[in-house]
Amino acid sequence: IEQDLEDEMVLGIVEAIDNAYKNLEPATITTAVGQLNGVSINRRNESDEVDSRLPVIVARRQDDSVIAVIYSFSCHPILVGAQNTKLYGDFPGAASRKLENWYGDKSVALFLQGACGDINPRAFPYSKMGNITIHAPSGSDEALRIRTISDAERFGEAIAGVVISSVAVSERETNGSQLHTVGKSIVLVNLKNHDDLESYLLQRDHNPIRVAQWKNSTQIELGIAAMVLGEIVLLFMPGEPFSGTALKLKKDVASPSIKCVWTVGYASDYPGYLVPGHRYSENRYENAATILDATAVDVLVESLTELGIRVCSAVS
Repeated sequence: IEQDLEDEMVLGIVEAIDNAYKNLEPATITTAVGQLNGVSINRRNESDEVDSRLPVIVARRQDDSVIAVIYSFSCHPILVGAQNTKLYGDFPGAASRKLENWYGDKSVALFLQGACGDINPRAFPYSKMGNITIHAPSGSDEALRIRTISDAERFGEAIAGVVISSVAVSERETNGSQLHTVGKSIVLVNLKNHDDLESYLLQRDHNPIRVAQWKNSTQIELGIAAMVLGEIVLLFMPGEPFSGTALKLKKDVASPSIKCVWTVGYASDYPGYLVPGHRYSENRYENAATILDATAVDVLVESLTELGIRVCSAVS
């Protein structure tokens, strides 16, 4: 990323936080869980279950107008191919713009990426076509027809529609006693050996300082966190977790008072893909594109499960 652009992004983030703080106001928080089936697919094992839930948190003013919506969906935002040279937010950007237009110019829509490590969009029409990278590989002639901004806008519109309908029927109020957060840092020694790490570093450009740290260390410290808000539990993981990991956490952290266990990826740090141990023997791109070895995800999931159970018990 060019330095000028990076600086602009950092300043924009800081400005957004500053504006949010300056415009604090009382709000009522409600939660909902929608469903969007048939638009995503497991790109490695098409028969595997896909997490098609669409959890939503909405903040309302006293006059019932929407201050903000936070929503999530587990899918790689790769509907627009490499032929696009514009700064564009793919389907999350499209969905957020549509939501902000719907709720008014004083509202904010924030997308949190779910466990999308092995989940891709389907190519449109969704009922006939599967994994978009198979039907229209990035850079191919077919990608010019299928992987377009208009397709990303369509996908975003589908997500926005589910969010809007979910918010419209949400009933549960979340008061202060139903909000609790807990986080921790864990140290992993479950790193790849030198040769395997070199293979990963060939895959992508990385900050030279970070590369030096990885090469000269036998461990890595990663942050994880859990937050319960009403009937939704958010579990924050670094890297790109696989869909199966989210479904396992959903089962292991389940509680009678919780309607959705929501796994958020790309949080805290980026060690690469979080490949479940039983998938590690497969000769796949994701297995190379990580600094973690085959045992690391089990350690992360175990620690995150403990946090999830603890945060649920704190408000039960």
